[in-house]
Amino acid sequence: LPPTIGIPTNYWVVWSVENFGNDLTGTTMGAVLPDNVVWLDTKNLLSGSLHYFEAERKVMWTIDKIDKKGGENKARFEIAIMPTEKDLGKTISLLIDTKFRTRDVFCGQDIDLNLKDITTDLQYDMMAKGKSKVVNQ
Repeated sequence: LPPTIGIPTNYWVVWSVENFGNDLTGTTMGAVLPDNVVWLDTKNLLSGSLHYFEAERKVMWTIDKIDKKGGENKARFEIAIMPTEKDLGKTISLLIDTKFRTRDVFCGQDIDLNLKDITTDLQYDMMAKGKSKVVNQ
């Protein structure tokens, strides 16, 4: 880091679902990869299944049931970008249109959330702080 023009930069995305209440069913998390992001098909799951749908450029994580006691509900996958001249000085979107959906079994309610896009501005990675914008070699 930072992402550099003409050099591939790989990122690991980590999705995690924590549950401290009721049983959940039909949990899904999905997002779209922008055109300049490449799916590398490297993944690691602690629960559920993870699929990439190339035609829609969509990654989808599905967990059938999450116990009210929680547990390790994580999915990790690798993506990459290859910045170009037009990206110089910009922060690049890595995942867009991220949606989370689940059903609270006890309440009988669906929970739908639209989540913030993930960019090269990795807010929760202290090692990446200040290294979000594309630079020249």
